[in-house]
Amino acid sequence: MDRISGLFRFRSHRGHELLGDTAKERVLTVELYCKWHELWLILPSRNIVAVQFSDLEEWWDGSTAAYVDHVPNPEAVRAFAECKGYVINELAEELMEGRWKLEVLDNR
Repeated sequence: MDRISGLFRFRSHRGHELLGDTAKERVLTVELYCKWHELWLILPSRNIVAVQFSDLEEWWDGSTAAYVDHVPNPEAVRAFAECKGYVINELAEELMEGRWKLEVLDNR
């Protein structure tokens, strides 16, 4: 975690910045990077916790996969977040939507 201009910037264990800053709620997010290996949960305590894509399967009963390769299914992420009481970072959600469309739906 870096402190820049009064905001906390979080980094994954791989050193990539996470989308989001200090949270009052538990916020689910992704790395600001081209390949994701897991989702990240930013806690109000400023701790971060990795969330494996395979964890989405437990909460997803949709007709499509919960994730494909390095791309989480945004619908599965929303279902997971709702069941767990997490908030999804708005920009992270938009990036997941776009990546799912480009890398999964458009390649069927």
